[in-house]
Amino acid sequence: MRIATQRLKACLREGDQVARLGGDEFAILLEGIRSDTDVERIAVPITEAFNRPLLVDGRETDATASIAEAHGARVIRKEWLGYGRQKQFAVSAAAHDWVLCLDADERLSPELADSIRAAMAGPPAATAFRAARRNRFLGRWLRHGEGYPDWNLRLFDRRHARWTEDPVHEHVVADGKVARLAGRGPMRPRWPAPLARLSPPPTPCRISSTR
Repeated sequence: MRIATQRLKACLREGDQVARLGGDEFAILLEGIRSDTDVERIAVPITEAFNRPLLVDGRETDATASIAEAHGARVIRKEWLGYGRQKQFAVSAAAHDWVLCLDADERLSPELADSIRAAMAGPPAATAFRAARRNRFLGRWLRHGEGYPDWNLRLFDRRHARWTEDPVHEHVVADGKVARLAGRGPMRPRWPAPLARLSPPPTPCRISSTR
């Protein structure tokens, strides 16, 4: 909580009040707010501050769940099972049979989003689809080899496909036909600078817990 308090204090003004509701939920009373712009000017730095991960007893945590819930997402909390089993649990909990799986550091390109809409507009031509992921390394988009196109099966009918149970290097296996989507696939985010040029290197924060 010490690190969380420091981050909040750095974003707020003198006179603003904060109360912890429990877990990673806080209530903030902002004085003298006159418009939505005033709220956004304070809310955006707070969101960015808590998007940076913390370490709690060696485990990474952040305010992702609270942010997702605030935007209307259905959040299910589950103890860590390993990458493969955890992703398959999420697939089984989805509201629909067709699911699109993205890692937290991946984004859909507009071209791929249009390709997915087209594939789902009528009866799908396959039970699963691969996307050409484009990776980014040391500040540059990779254009050849395994960096691009890095074909990954991410859109599928869960009745005919599933994640393997591998704790790492998990992947999706499908029973039926697998097709390819047009357009660049899930992309790594655009980092502000090559990792090799960061100085000093980022240092994780550690919070001791007595619970």
